[in-house]
Amino acid sequence: MGTTALFRETEALSRLDGSQNNIVLSSKPEDNMATPKNKPSTPSAKKSVRPSTTRETAGPGHDFEDRVGAWLLLTALAGEPLPGIGGTAVMLQTQVEAGHWHIDDILLTTVVSGEDRRLAISCKSNVQVTSKALPADFVTRCWQQWSKPEPNPMVRGRDRLALVTRGRNSAFMATWSELKNAAVGADVELAIGRMRANAKYCALFDSVKNPAQDAGVAVSDTEVVAMIDSIFVEPLDFQLAESQNERDAVGRSRRLLVNGSLAHGMALWEDLVGCVRDTRLGSGTLAIEDLWERLRTDNTWDRPRFRRNRGITVTVYLIHNS
Repeated sequence: MGTTALFRETEALSRLDGSQNNIVLSSKPEDNMATPKNKPSTPSAKKSVRPSTTRETAGPGHDFEDRVGAWLLLTALAGEPLPGIGGTAVMLQTQVEAGHWHIDDILLTTVVSGEDRRLAISCKSNVQVTSKALPADFVTRCWQQWSKPEPNPMVRGRDRLALVTRGRNSAFMATWSELKNAAVGADVELAIGRMRANAKYCALFDSVKNPAQDAGVAVSDTEVVAMIDSIFVEPLDFQLAESQNERDAVGRSRRLLVNGSLAHGMALWEDLVGCVRDTRLGSGTLAIEDLWERLRTDNTWDRPRFRRNRGITVTVYLIHNS
């Protein structure tokens, strides 16, 4: 019995070898056009150059960004809790500055009890944080978003602002977790007291409070507690040697498939990365229903079957044919 369903690849190609029933992955070569270095130019021949947009550029930072987006999509497909906001994913968008977001690399929209929630994500392909502080630039943008006059798409207390970094600072994450735990309590004065309990906590608390001045915002300690509750930090190790997140992503992809082979898991994962890349280079918006349609129809032979789990989770099955 062989597998005859295959997800269509984008920049990473997956090919079904009919004789061996194996999927072979290969990289798509990019065109590199050489240009003469010494070609003379004249004012009459000079053409204006349109600045490249973020969507048109490429590089390691954008590949990391695409993998973060694919990680979110895979989390939604697997029916796992979505980071920061929970709910059922309905839309993933990229480069959303035009939508009045200061944290603008990725925007994930979910629905919780009929109410939209949004996670605005800044993706950084390095560690960014220190043991005692969040990066000032990121926090300044958070305060700008927080205090932005209308139209401000962020709803305080409901939406979240996220920093996703490549690599983990364990000392930071330990201290940050303590502040996050304190921030969710109903007693704000107690939360402030806990966050000011020692020099390590104070330093991290102040790294959230002080950048408000650069954003032109005067804030109280109470508002800093609310901001800490609104910030979500997630370290991932995509692109690093022996990436555990990459292995986990392939493993989670395999568990979504009836034929959970390594090759099929890799193909699904790379297809999700390609979906995010296509979105970033295209319209900037990927509706989750459109993702399901792409997975349902973009294969070479037969269509996958889908099973809905209480209207929330859709599990993908590859058809087996004799």
